[in-house]
Amino acid sequence: MNVIKVFLLTAILVLFIACSSESSATPVPTPDVEKAVATAVAKALATAESSEVSKPEEIQIQDLIKGLRKGTVSRVIDGDTIELSSGEKIRYLEVSTPEMSPLECYAQEATQKNSELVLGKTIYIQPPTEGNKTSYNRTLAYVFTDEYFVFLELVKSGYAIVELYAAPNEFYDLLKKAEDDAQLNNRGLWGKCNSLTPKPTPIPTPTPNPADIAETNRIEGKKKYDAGDDSGAIENYTKAIQNDPIYDDYYWRGRAYLNLGLSEKALNDFNRVYSPNNPKQGYGSLHKDAGKLREYIISSKTRGN
Repeated sequence: MNVIKVFLLTAILVLFIACSSESSATPVPTPDVEKAVATAVAKALATAESSEVSKPEEIQIQDLIKGLRKGTVSRVIDGDTIELSSGEKIRYLEVSTPEMSPLECYAQEATQKNSELVLGKTIYIQPPTEGNKTSYNRTLAYVFTDEYFVFLELVKSGYAIVELYAAPNEFYDLLKKAEDDAQLNNRGLWGKCNSLTPKPTPIPTPTPNPADIAETNRIEGKKKYDAGDDSGAIENYTKAIQNDPIYDDYYWRGRAYLNLGLSEKALNDFNRVYSPNNPKQGYGSLHKDAGKLREYIISSKTRGN
């Protein structure tokens, strides 16, 4: 605004001087003076327009990518997931695009745009400082190229929305402002899709610990054995053995097999708890009892023959 004042004051001054120089009672500006004033006013107005419509400061990509880990994109899976030549998969942090399977509105456009931005190019990977670092065996990260902050390009053109599953990271506010502008102007999916929000990626659930699975089935198996449900006990002890086996599992499953008349299977389990060639195998009363039951099965087979 200070520049505008200077130009306007200059125009007035030029007009004043021109008028003062005339000797007539009613000063009349000459054509040259009128031209000078018009030029000054036009220049002032042009300056006003340029100062009022100022562009937001652009982020400096080269400063942001210094020191970041690099990778080459070999495959674009969809609008927010890529795969590197190393085999590493990267899921874009804090943004989401429509799903390709099942196909959602604007998914193909988002995938195509993502391909234009990163496919075959070197990218720079910035991990989050807040929240999870991975999701479903995919690295969560911000992604840049030598030219673009990839997420900002997707969001501001309406190919992606901003989503937050943990505390916001460094560029969340920037992305959110770009999303607000895209939504306000109905860009991309905001103007094309009935549902303005793509289906969010579900938060991963922790993978159960095998030892916990085994212990749960071990407890259920013993309950079923004590209740006379030998088939149910065998099923639970088998699951315990598949996850984190201990001698107890083979012993009690062997007892359940024996109750059902499945002596061969019972013998196999008792052999795991007790072996005459390895008297230290197994432990305590189970070891001794497994030995007795093993001998009983063997002697019964001998008498049968």
